[in-house]
Amino acid sequence: MIKTVYTIELQPSGKLLVANEGDNLLTLLMVAGMLSADDDNDKVKLEKGSVSPSVEAQKEAAIFSKSEIAEGWMLASLRRVSGNAVIYLPTATEKVDRHQSIRPITSGYGLSVDIGAGTIAAGLIELATMQIPILDSTINSQMTIAADLTSRMALCRNNPQQQCQLSKMLWDDIETLTRKLTNKAGININEIKIVSLVANRYLEDMLYTACCYDYNDTKKTRNWLAKQLPCSFFNDDCQIILLPEISDDIGSDTTAAILAAGLLDKRDNEQVTLLVDFGMSSEVVAAGGGKIVAASIASPPFEGGHIDCGMRVGTGAITQVTIEDDLILQTYADAIPKGISGAGLVSLIAAMLNNNMLNNSGRLVIPENISPQLKERFRYSINGMEFVLSINKFKEIYINQNDIRQMQLAKGNIYAACQSVLAAIGASTEDIEQILIAETTGANISAKASLIAGFLPEVEDKKIISIGNAAWQGAYLVLGNKLLESKLQEIVTTVERLDLTSDTVFAEQFITAMNFSV
Repeated sequence: MIKTVYTIELQPSGKLLVANEGDNLLTLLMVAGMLSADDDNDKVKLEKGSVSPSVEAQKEAAIFSKSEIAEGWMLASLRRVSGNAVIYLPTATEKVDRHQSIRPITSGYGLSVDIGAGTIAAGLIELATMQIPILDSTINSQMTIAADLTSRMALCRNNPQQQCQLSKMLWDDIETLTRKLTNKAGININEIKIVSLVANRYLEDMLYTACCYDYNDTKKTRNWLAKQLPCSFFNDDCQIILLPEISDDIGSDTTAAILAAGLLDKRDNEQVTLLVDFGMSSEVVAAGGGKIVAASIASPPFEGGHIDCGMRVGTGAITQVTIEDDLILQTYADAIPKGISGAGLVSLIAAMLNNNMLNNSGRLVIPENISPQLKERFRYSINGMEFVLSINKFKEIYINQNDIRQMQLAKGNIYAACQSVLAAIGASTEDIEQILIAETTGANISAKASLIAGFLPEVEDKKIISIGNAAWQGAYLVLGNKLLESKLQEIVTTVERLDLTSDTVFAEQFITAMNFSV
């Protein structure tokens, strides 16, 4: 499905942004350098044109008066592009000046790539303007070998041939995305002058440990020319930058997300900002009280891992579920359902809890007072009870008891990790000022559903802000401002890594968090 392209004019700067239909407005402004996650809020005003209805109207109603809403004031994080529009952004001029201070390369194109365990996302940027990039993503081809990173790492141990194959898969995926993006832009691939990469720590190893490359030598600089790496599809003199990692298990993707979220500026705040980056491997970061602490946990369901009908966010992925007399399914690109994404699973579990279809221990149950349409969706199989979401020409889509158990494991990991990093900086849930949700793609994880299902600490939902793909945004920002390199070094020397395998808070909280609060 081809999305319609619209123009967003920003006032008073007069800057023009090009956006696809459905793009999140806050993410659009962030990747253009007009707003950052460390801004006090994301208040903007619609002067002319149209945007989508608010995702959470009650949140805007709590912030703006009726007259302000009538004037067009809104939260960018809750709106999506739906047409040409003129947006008033009071601080736009200052943001442009700050963002565009120095660029390492001022002509040609740059490419930023976020290499995730399940999804690889890339954006092509014209360096002279740094305007909104052309974006695309693809499934990580390694998924065809093994769904989770642990299995892929096991395959690589003492097996150079397998290691080389997994490395080649990553470079092939990057080449595929690059050619798609350059074709969209109508440019030659040789016009790309610089590439910034971020990745999970273990994927970094797979990326640079090709058969004929010495990883230990490669790791020393993290800055190369394309001719030094297995990526001959780029011009030989194209600069390749891999952002620095934080620790042996917290990679450059977290460094980039911390940069994009502005957590360095929040380190000395009395109140705490939590960053939760959802993915197959999720990262949780707490900033406040003079510290920044990060931890990494496994959460395969958020990229479709270990879920019978799970899938990454893409055409046909169920992203939201509403339960009334029957199901109302929302899919990515409004396509026929093909599977269910992590955001869809969170939404479904929250809806089932609200309708007494799940008990506190995570058991599927059939309520007494239920509509015939919903009752027909329950069925028994050799694997136990299932709940059918859709039956169409592609496949049957359902959730079963094992799927729910996998979500409980992910929920326990994420919630307990949040509590652990809070404790590590001497804080608790009451000290949280905001929770920033980062996602690989436009999955739209609902703040309210996340709280109902118990994935996040118990805060007011207005404190939860979606900031899109923060890892990719950080990689993008580095292309546009060489001064940020010093901030990257400050991040890797400042952030403390928390080992959850020996953390008593994590062990205690995980057991409790496995249950659902009804």
